[in-house]
Amino acid sequence: MFFCSENSDFDCMEAHAEKIDGDWIKARMDKKRGAQARIAEALGITAQAMSALMKGDRSVQSHEIPILLEYFGETLTGKQNEDFKASLVLLQEISPEKQSEARRYLQFLKDSEESGES
Repeated sequence: MFFCSENSDFDCMEAHAEKIDGDWIKARMDKKRGAQARIAEALGITAQAMSALMKGDRSVQSHEIPILLEYFGETLTGKQNEDFKASLVLLQEISPEKQSEARRYLQFLKDSEESGES
C-alpha cells in the first residue's frame, strides 16, 4: 500500500509517478500468459505502448496511475486518496503544454528538495 504525507497533493502524485513504472508492474504482474495484454487493455493502450512501458521506453501517464493502483489492488488512504485523485483531475483538465510545464515544475521541486535547497 502507498501512503503519502500530508505535505502536498503534488508531492504525493510525484512520488507515485516516480515509483510506478515497468519494473513496478513486473513485480506485481502474474506470470500467466496474456498478463501484459490484460494490463494494456485495462489501461486502454496498445500492445506496442505496453511493451514500451515495460521496457522503460514509455512512462506511465498520470491518468494511468489510479488504473494501475486499482488493477493491482494497491490503494492510497483516506484524504491522501482524495487529494491524489483531485490532483490528477486538475492535470487532465489543463492543456498538454501546461501538463508538461507542471511536470517540469514538480521535477524542479523534487530536485531542489534533494539538493537541500528551500
